[in-house]
Amino acid sequence: MTAPNTNAHDGVRCSSQPAHCGRSAVLVRSNRTRRAVDADPETIMNDYALVIAIANTTTVLAGGAIALLADRAFRRTGATALRTVAIGVGLIVGGSVLGGGVHLVGDAVGLGIALQSAVTAVGFVILLYSLYAETSDMSVTTEISL
Repeated sequence: MTAPNTNAHDGVRCSSQPAHCGRSAVLVRSNRTRRAVDADPETIMNDYALVIAIANTTTVLAGGAIALLADRAFRRTGATALRTVAIGVGLIVGGSVLGGGVHLVGDAVGLGIALQSAVTAVGFVILLYSLYAETSDMSVTTEISL
């Protein structure tokens, strides 16, 4: 029998603060007691894997559609601001794909998040630039038939 202030982790006795064991712990509050329960970081991360996959898939599909439509509009009108929008949104989508790829292939969640965030930030800076880009090369003509 173990002492009241100890917990067993794989047959090894640990104090009530299992941080020294090299494992993370989650405190669970029940109706009567408060106890430490082992929490594997992989298990916690896997709980959110479906949400992350759905969010990244939505980003790729919606962002890809926006970039495609902006590129088509650029080709039709010749407005450089629309080309810049397509590039910015394309970078945001590319950052999502890059971050997911690093996570899946390299199994480096932190690096994947860092790369995705950096590329997304660059994409948003380019989108911001597109809002202030000169559009003086555009000419708008309106024909009125009587």
